[in-house]
Amino acid sequence: MPVPVPGIAAQRRKGFICPPESERHPSNRRHLSMRLLTEADRMAVEAFLLQRVETSMILLSNLRAAGFVDQGQRYQGTWVGAFEGEALVAVTCHAWNGNLLLQAPVRTAELAAFARATSRREVRGALGPLEQVSALQLEAQARRPAAEILFTLETTVMSPPQLARHTRLAEPRDLEQLAQWRYDYVVELNLEPGGEATRRGAAEGVRAAAERRDLFVLELDGRVVATTMFNARLPEVVQIGGVFCPPALRSRGYARAAVAGSLQLAAVPRAVLFTSHDNHAAQRAYRALGFREAGTYGLLLL
Repeated sequence: MPVPVPGIAAQRRKGFICPPESERHPSNRRHLSMRLLTEADRMAVEAFLLQRVETSMILLSNLRAAGFVDQGQRYQGTWVGAFEGEALVAVTCHAWNGNLLLQAPVRTAELAAFARATSRREVRGALGPLEQVSALQLEAQARRPAAEILFTLETTVMSPPQLARHTRLAEPRDLEQLAQWRYDYVVELNLEPGGEATRRGAAEGVRAAAERRDLFVLELDGRVVATTMFNARLPEVVQIGGVFCPPALRSRGYARAAVAGSLQLAAVPRAVLFTSHDNHAAQRAYRALGFREAGTYGLLLL
């Protein structure tokens, strides 16, 4: 029998999460059950996500870092799944930072509501395939989900510039500057509002990435001129994010070199990243390295 979802009706009345019309129509509803996922489900969850790895990197990386435990710590979250019989057909995680991480091609909004009701955590955003993020109707939604272009790269065909050899892992001496750059990055892209909370989050984020050895800089003549990081890492693929070069140093190929150098240092066979449709300079840089367009990703932060 389908698991009853406490609190969902109230959430819908408040306009928090509501299934789209296509899901509400009786003829379109598949007989699915929903439940909390546990360590016993790991193999099924990983197999499901790996089939959709380009848009599941954060889910997979967080799962391997923290498992199914949710005590509100970094990388943790409440994991829920939808099943058709015994087959897993959708996964959602309500992460420690309030973001809904979606890989739910069916019953997207209902599973998201179940995750929120189970976690009892406020929603701060949603990330996943664009059509899934668009299926959620979130209260206080100030704008439509950002549609990001998904790029993928087989690193064996990468064309790195000569400057890439000057890329290195970030060191403790770099973190103060990189925290400021991270703050500038999230504010410039409207990912976070300006203020002290965002500054603290930026400093914590770069420190955590450095500890994971996922934070890189391009250094020329003793000066750091660009940075990049891996938002998620698996043995076979990494997700690139946080690519930043200060405005005064742009249009010199520094960010492109940093991305290429980070991939050379990581020695992984495959990489994915997302960038906005209107960031034409970034698109040109990534295509020059050998990245190809492979789909669309959705990002909505409240």
